Amino acid sequence: MEPNLHLTKDGKLFLRLPGKQYKPYRMIGIVDGRTLITERDYTRHLFRKFNAFGFSYEAIKYGGRYFDEIVVRVGFDTLKCTRHYLLKHGKILNFKRNDLEKQIFLPIDDFNKKDEDGGEDTPPLIQTKSTRSVCAQLSFMV
Repeated sequence: MEPNLHLTKDGKLFLRLPGKQYKPYRMIGIVDGRTLITERDYTRHLFRKFNAFGFSYEAIKYGGRYFDEIVVRVGFDTLKCTRHYLLKHGKILNFKRNDLEKQIFLPIDDFNKKDEDGGEDTPPLIQTKSTRSVCAQLSFMV
């Protein structure tokens, strides 16, 4: 079942997962141009088994109409990858017992890498006024 992705006028991307009891509607991040920007915290969001950060698989799979690149802010660190790279190299897990949706994880060491199939390097993050304001909007997500 395809989830409902909703992009607001101010760039906030929301995900609605019908039939889920736990957080059926949540903000995924901010879309700036064709880039999804989200924040994570090492102590709260790191999946230690893979040393990876997770994302809603459905949001990544069906998010192609909204974003091609993903920027993850972790404290003062910036991790980047393309949507294509995450779908190709990520590990998919489904935590049914915890009533969570299917998630895709990418190890920290796999961010900021070039795709072997001829894909381009992850483009550098250009610090713009809109990017800084996006980070301020995301501060409540941590």
